[in-house]
Amino acid sequence: AALAAQAAVAEGVRELSLFNSAVGDEGITAFADHLADHAGEGVLEKVSLGGNVLSPKSMVRVSEWLRFDQSLRTLDLQLNRIGDAGVRLLAGSLVHSKSLSALNLQGNLISVAGVEVLVAAVRARPPEHAVLEELWLGFNPLGDEAAVCLSTLALSNGGRALKSLDLCKTELSEDGAKLLLHHVQSDESAWARLDLSFNAISEQTMASFARAKVMWINQGSRIEPSAAGPPEKAWPTCDAA
Repeated sequence: AALAAQAAVAEGVRELSLFNSAVGDEGITAFADHLADHAGEGVLEKVSLGGNVLSPKSMVRVSEWLRFDQSLRTLDLQLNRIGDAGVRLLAGSLVHSKSLSALNLQGNLISVAGVEVLVAAVRARPPEHAVLEELWLGFNPLGDEAAVCLSTLALSNGGRALKSLDLCKTELSEDGAKLLLHHVQSDESAWARLDLSFNAISEQTMASFARAKVMWINQGSRIEPSAAGPPEKAWPTCDAA
């Protein structure tokens, strides 16, 4: 992992994937160490560290790297074990990160407590920094309480708002879905894409999402997704029940 970081800086690599490479906390710490020590020298824009059984321990150096990084736009940490403690570390760096606009935290044992800290950090980012436009939180036990704080990211706020949100299989109920729907239907909503697959949401409520001006996804329903909204992104939608 450290060699990959060295090569990325030396060769001007823009995209790097260490997905499912079994490097663990030690390897990712070494990776982040090198990038943090050479902040401003590299041009990495997209990094995948998913599927490496990472714990909060490795997020210490990852967060320090993000704090000073000048180029990273997309960070994929899906299918690790960073939990709320790891999210708190990342949240501290999000306020300072100048370029990050997409963050994937799917399947990381995150609860509503972690989401609350994350949302606060997103809202605290200075206006001169890039907007976090895509957030992936699927496969975490979040529940409706998370929907309450995430709904605050729906408002346009002068164009500085979240546009794509993944809540696939997050224990969302009808109440949480209706709260999100209320914000989607608002004239001030900036949301263009929602993934609510495999949650306990009625077809009636999902049909209301289909009528809204948003690309919504519910692979646990027989209703066809809305055709409105932007094209599909690089990360796949939820495909497992």
